[in-house]
Amino acid sequence: MDNDGHGWRWDALIRPRPSPAPKQLTAGLARNPRKVKRSFNIFRLHLLLDRAYQRHTPAGLIAKLAIIQTSFAMLYERIARNPILLRHCEMIAGGTSSPTSVPPELREELNGKEYDRLREMLYLEPWFSQLSETRLSELVYQSSALGERGDG
Repeated sequence: MDNDGHGWRWDALIRPRPSPAPKQLTAGLARNPRKVKRSFNIFRLHLLLDRAYQRHTPAGLIAKLAIIQTSFAMLYERIARNPILLRHCEMIAGGTSSPTSVPPELREELNGKEYDRLREMLYLEPWFSQLSETRLSELVYQSSALGERGDG
């Protein structure tokens, strides 16, 4: 297919391809077939939207956000209100935060056993800190516009 006169190549947007973010998806996903399918579908839709708007956000970041959105609902709600929390979560996962740079309640929450998968996933590159604050906000806004929430 050719483009539609607006620069969009529809075949490139809808053609299924292997995930470009397997490490992030594998590390972050719960071992539940329904959650895997839901998370992967959210990831694909988010990736398609990102590419349609010609943003080219690293697929690994989109995968991380999709996993948080579908598997860690309470945390995602906080991130939707304050996208900078994604950077704080990465600092906690990487052990690079100072005691004053990250909200103590977030540090305590993410150090819980139920967040082992999340910490493992956030430890992988690429990093949300690579995005400007504006771009990070756009990314989170785009994910919240998809409307999918997990059950924690």
